[in-house]
Amino acid sequence: MPRHRARRLPALPLIATVIGLVAVDMGAAGTALAVFAPPELALAPVIAAFTLAISAGLISGTPGGLGAFELTLLATLSDQDIEPVLSAVLCFRVVYYAVPALLAAAAILPGSRLMGRARAQPGLRAETTPPPNALRAEAGLLAQPGAMALCDATGTPHALARRTRQALVMIGDGFTGAAPFATLQDIARREGRLPAAYKIGARDALRARTRGWAVMRTGHEALIVTPLFDPATPAHRQLRRTLKQAETAGVSVARATHPLPLADMAAIDAAWCARQGGARGFSMGRFCPVYVAGQEVWLARQNGRLVGFITLHRGRFERTLDLMRQTDDAPGGTMHLIVTAALKQARCDGIARVSLAAVPGAALPARLRAWADRCTGAPGLRPFKAAFNPSWRHLYIAAPTHAALALAALDIARAMTAPHDDHEPSSFAHRPVPWQTGAL
Repeated sequence: MPRHRARRLPALPLIATVIGLVAVDMGAAGTALAVFAPPELALAPVIAAFTLAISAGLISGTPGGLGAFELTLLATLSDQDIEPVLSAVLCFRVVYYAVPALLAAAAILPGSRLMGRARAQPGLRAETTPPPNALRAEAGLLAQPGAMALCDATGTPHALARRTRQALVMIGDGFTGAAPFATLQDIARREGRLPAAYKIGARDALRARTRGWAVMRTGHEALIVTPLFDPATPAHRQLRRTLKQAETAGVSVARATHPLPLADMAAIDAAWCARQGGARGFSMGRFCPVYVAGQEVWLARQNGRLVGFITLHRGRFERTLDLMRQTDDAPGGTMHLIVTAALKQARCDGIARVSLAAVPGAALPARLRAWADRCTGAPGLRPFKAAFNPSWRHLYIAAPTHAALALAALDIARAMTAPHDDHEPSSFAHRPVPWQTGAL
């Protein structure tokens, strides 16, 4: 099957639900017909004949399968008298079609109270900026295509979420604290998807386990407490040697001001993606002028030429490292120098901590960890982040069952390695950057 067709298939939970509902409906309809059928007919033959007749009616395309349904039913029950069978069909159509149609018509009439008043329900809402009360800076991923805010019945956003082929995945901690598992399950159920939570902390993992969910540790997040960060300490000996390489090569670092050198940044990003086999997606940002314009950007130059840059999500209490890009000929230690400058500035700005983002955990089985490393590009990231002597925070994935967890994990891995299958960066590249509209 061509890939573009395979991507349009509904999620497996939705397919299973539809098949189950069709089976129940066919059984109920066949039973309703059997009630009016001649008493000498057993239930099983009537339901079998009904299934063939309703299929013929659907193929014919006539309203209610009129004509084709009756002919097929009479042919299937040819050993019965015609009059009782036709009488049964007439009664069946009145009960199964006419009565529900009249009830539906009465329900939609002005002033009708049959349907009751519609109640507000939890849902997903497209947002381009995180809510002001978001505790984690990673909520800035809302600006990426496909990212949605998970909202309760009042419309209040509580978490970041993305759809995959089979699942609705909540990413990271809740905006204001506890992850909204009940809201996630409600929305996923209505969409016919599996609910899953990815990159959640130990507290939310414990809450998921108490709900009966399957939980697995997937990685570690590198956290820097900025007041304690000091490259001069013995714990940062390797970092100092790396920084000296970049400083000796004449690399200078500065926080960017608007307008950004977007053309040069885009060229570096394109070359980096070509070397790395493409940018990752899903819970990792991808370069776009609109996206980086809303972030904190640091630039590294050598002899006036841009050789690298990083971007960080900005939150009330923290910064989170997002994009890291450098040229192929950037001096060694360039990325270390940029991140060090950003950490020092965060300390001066009164930011309590900086997250260097996550890497797959060492607790994973060897083959699974190797697979996760390929998905995230972690082999080079792990020693890079370790050079800053961070504290490591365990991260987990959770889903209602082990099967759902495995399916969600496969979906997440596919979305990371093939982000273009779901959402193209061009889907928001046409929007003007904020400083062109006076938003900054």
